[in-house]
Amino acid sequence: MTAKVRLHPFLVLLLASLGVGLIAGLPAQQVVSAITGGFGSTLSSIGIVIAA
Repeated sequence: MTAKVRLHPFLVLLLASLGVGLIAGLPAQQVVSAITGGFGSTLSSIGIVIAA
């Protein structure tokens, strides 16, 4: 999808995770909070490595 539509890979991953969450039957608010929570925890664990 990234090469065919020429979207940034991060945006494609975000859209795919949103779609999977909605298809799984989760409410939209819960999907968004799960995505932001996961993204926040990932950034907190690698933030020091990026800063260095």
